[in-house]
Amino acid sequence: YGVRESGVLFHVITPPSRGRLDVHLWRRPEDDTFTLLDLNNDWVGYVHDGSETSEDSVVLELELVTRSGYILPSYLQSRHRFVLPVRVVARNDAPSIVLPPANVLRLAAGSSKTLTNQIINVVDSDTPPNRLRISVLNLKEPEGAYIESSQVPGTPLHSFTMEQLNQDIITYVHRGSPDTQIVLKVTDGLETTGPVISQ
Repeated sequence: YGVRESGVLFHVITPPSRGRLDVHLWRRPEDDTFTLLDLNNDWVGYVHDGSETSEDSVVLELELVTRSGYILPSYLQSRHRFVLPVRVVARNDAPSIVLPPANVLRLAAGSSKTLTNQIINVVDSDTPPNRLRISVLNLKEPEGAYIESSQVPGTPLHSFTMEQLNQDIITYVHRGSPDTQIVLKVTDGLETTGPVISQ
């Protein structure tokens, strides 16, 4: 029918609601057309907005434009509207540990301090606090410094959840050396970040 890839036009009627089309050639916000040639050159993509949705859609109209001297059959001369479904495949965001700016926990020798989410915080937008597990890579002996739960005092913890930290039941107990380091790592069950050292 004399239609080249550059003559297969896609007009965006309704843009996606959970993301946006990223078209290499679009220079202005009002641009709303791309071609089959653009698709074949990988110049058209979909950028998700980061929400927890797994589906989106774009309403397009297909228009065929012939080269000079060709005439399309009547059923192909008008635009044809269709919905292009978009399936979003979720990607796990790795957790990260956020410590105070000075990265130093100050307390009197031989004392204890409740660890709060102001002292140790974990940022992970796609995992609930009860599934974010913080592991203590050192401090395992009760005669030295250790981390405990107020529900089981005197017993060193090897790990605890962000939920427990939010409940203010995790305590750092200082014994021994005045300049002890705490080495932590965090996992959401899929990704692990760390180790992070606090002094």
